[in-house]
Amino acid sequence: DSPCSSITLFPGCDYWEVPYREMRSALHETLNGIAPEVVFLPGWGFKESLIGLGWCLRRGIPRIVISDSQTIQGSSTAIKLGIKRFLVRRFQAGFAAGRASLRYLVELGIPAERCFTGCDVVDNEYFARENRRRIKSVTKISERPILLSCLRLLPIKNTLGVLEVLAEQAKEWSWMIAGDGPQRQAIEERIKAFGLARRVKLLGHIDYSQLPQVYAQVDAY
Repeated sequence: DSPCSSITLFPGCDYWEVPYREMRSALHETLNGIAPEVVFLPGWGFKESLIGLGWCLRRGIPRIVISDSQTIQGSSTAIKLGIKRFLVRRFQAGFAAGRASLRYLVELGIPAERCFTGCDVVDNEYFARENRRRIKSVTKISERPILLSCLRLLPIKNTLGVLEVLAEQAKEWSWMIAGDGPQRQAIEERIKAFGLARRVKLLGHIDYSQLPQVYAQVDAY
């Protein structure tokens, strides 16, 4: 077996600021160079998902959607749900985060026999091994108990709501947030408005290799 290789298209760039046309040009060029026999795509709502799906459809390349989305009552209008079904049915198989996500893919139109679970899993041994090696050298950033969240800064994550709870109720806690996204500015403004600058830290994107060091600093996640 040959080792897998990776290609980073926009090193050092903020994902949310990469223009659609620029991403389409770079992704098309990369896919043309690789000439894959099958393509896995992350969901159906991201720029790269739509670009990759279109590329595959035009060339007849088999495509598999990776999804951790679930049915949330009242979360989609009829129009949005129709668009989701139109897009998801263009995939030939689904790779889901769990049973709830698998059921949602089936609801959206992928045959159940072509949907499988197994993505979004955690390599517990990797984190345990790294923590055993590093935890002795880690210094906590706060005397308060620290909560860690690894997430995209999107409205659906309710980050602004949690900040309000920290400010008004959970005053004994600090919060570290690993991740980035389009809501970052609004979150920074809310942190300042609530006077939480000393208790809430936005770490931005954290590379997978650095996550054990971050987890070793916190008390809950």
